[in-house]
Amino acid sequence: MVLMISVALLLSVPSAANGIALKYTTSAYGDNEGVGMNSPEGIACSGNVVVVTDTGNNRLLRYSYANETLTPEGTFKVQELRYPIRLQIAPDGDIYVLDGKLLKIARAGQDGTFKGFMSFNGVPGTQEVIPRSFKVGGERGFIYILDVFGSRVLVVDGTGKYQRHIPFPQDHGFFSDLAVNYRGDVLLLDSIKGTLYAAPSDSQEFSLLANDLKEHARFPSHITADNQGTIFITDHHGGSILVIGLDGVIKGQQLGFGWNESLLNYPSQICIGSENHLFVADTNNSRVQIFKIIQ
Repeated sequence: MVLMISVALLLSVPSAANGIALKYTTSAYGDNEGVGMNSPEGIACSGNVVVVTDTGNNRLLRYSYANETLTPEGTFKVQELRYPIRLQIAPDGDIYVLDGKLLKIARAGQDGTFKGFMSFNGVPGTQEVIPRSFKVGGERGFIYILDVFGSRVLVVDGTGKYQRHIPFPQDHGFFSDLAVNYRGDVLLLDSIKGTLYAAPSDSQEFSLLANDLKEHARFPSHITADNQGTIFITDHHGGSILVIGLDGVIKGQQLGFGWNESLLNYPSQICIGSENHLFVADTNNSRVQIFKIIQ
């Protein structure tokens, strides 16, 4: 079975969203041993390195990406993890993984060597932290944790030392994900109410950025931003990608629900890697898809 598909042809895509479109380039379906993915939920990018949580198989897959080709480099089974769902790559190359059953964030080396679960010190108020999601952001590699127990975004360094926190805004629904853009702004996504909040890097509170996501997406679930501040949000139930400007204005909707390449079936985490490519964990299609961001 061929596990990687490199496509040179430009597949048809929806019309550009105010000058932005997603061009399908390639997919990956498994590792270099012929074992296919099973419901991958997490994906992280750092330069030309891509790491995937092969959630249903309880393992991590590492790839390199160059010239629109995704090449498998390693398969890691971290025995301490039960159900890896989200991950991030730190500036030093270490991998942070959120376990959806343990509700803990694990740290592993570039080769998958387990380095322990994160513990937190110096956190004010309640010491218990239950992460729903997290992101590594900024040059210092601070970790921004969507702490549903403490109703806050908690900011710590790589050792878990407290830096600051931002309380959740009032009258919210359910926050599913967060992102940190190139300016250090923290973006917070409410899937139930279809709203997007932002807190500038020096702010201690969130302000409403967009409140009409439900007009374009059934269940907005995962978020990332590129190096120009453009925001990309997956519609988990609808299989599309929303494109939103730095000012919160919705620029359009890309892709759609389906099984063929360039279509998505309950997509989960997304990231932006080298050469301005968007990587998508296409969960129910048990694959990863890559799209060139055309602006």
